[in-house]
Amino acid sequence: MTQILNFKTITQFGKNYSSKICNDYFATKSEITGNEILGLTPSNQINLLVIKQLYENWTKDTENFRSPYFDFENEKVKAALTELMNVASQNIVIKKENFEPLLAIASANTIKLTLEPKAYFIEEINNIDTENVTIESLKTIQKYTKVHATVPSILIDNAGKNKTINTSKVIDWINELNIIDHDIDDQLNILGVKKEDFYLVNEEKKETKSFFETESKDNTQQTTIPKQEEVNKVETPLVSEEKDTIPGTLN
Repeated sequence: MTQILNFKTITQFGKNYSSKICNDYFATKSEITGNEILGLTPSNQINLLVIKQLYENWTKDTENFRSPYFDFENEKVKAALTELMNVASQNIVIKKENFEPLLAIASANTIKLTLEPKAYFIEEINNIDTENVTIESLKTIQKYTKVHATVPSILIDNAGKNKTINTSKVIDWINELNIIDHDIDDQLNILGVKKEDFYLVNEEKKETKSFFETESKDNTQQTTIPKQEEVNKVETPLVSEEKDTIPGTLN
C-alpha cells in the first residue's frame, strides 16, 4: 500500500485556511503591510512563503520594467533601480482581494513542504528553469524555508565554492538525502490538521486474469470416470443353466 498526496484536498485546505485568516484580519482593516504579514498566522513558514511570492512577483515586474531604449547596465541606473526596489519593499500594502490568493498558495505549499519535502525542493529547483542553479538561488530558497530548513543548507554546503551547479546534480543531491521528519508534527499541530488528511490511499491492484484461466468453483459437479478394475468388479446377472423345455422336442 502506497500513499500519495491528495493535491485537491491540499488546495482546498489552502483556500479555506486563507479565507478564515483573511476574514478575521480584514474585519477591522482594509489593508495589510509587510511587517503585519510576517506575524499574520501562527506558522512562520506560511508567512514567509507569502513574502516569497511578493519577492518573486516584484523581481519579474522589475525585469519587465527594463526597456531596450535605456542602459540598465549603467552603474548609476543599477544603483537607482536597487534603491527603488528596497524602498518599495519597505512599503508593502495589499488589499484583501489581492492578498487572499497569495495566502492560499502559501498555505497549500506549506503542507507540501511539510509532508513531501523532496518533491517540494525538486519543484523549487525546476522552477528556476535553467540548466544550472546559482548559489544565490539556493540562498534565496534557504531564506524562505523554516520547515526542513536543513535541506537548502546541505545543498549550499555541497556546492562548496562553485557559483553554479548543474540542475540535475542538485536534484540528485535532494533525492539522496535522508530527511528526518521531526518538523512534521510541529507544523501540523500549529495548523490544527493531521497527516492522514492529505493523503490518498492507493491500494495495490489485483492482477486481472483471463476468463479462460478462471478455476472451476468448488461446488461444480465433476463427472467421475470409474477405474477399469472397478468396472471388472461389477456383478453381471446370473443366467440359469437349465435349458428351456420346448414341447414336442426330445431332451
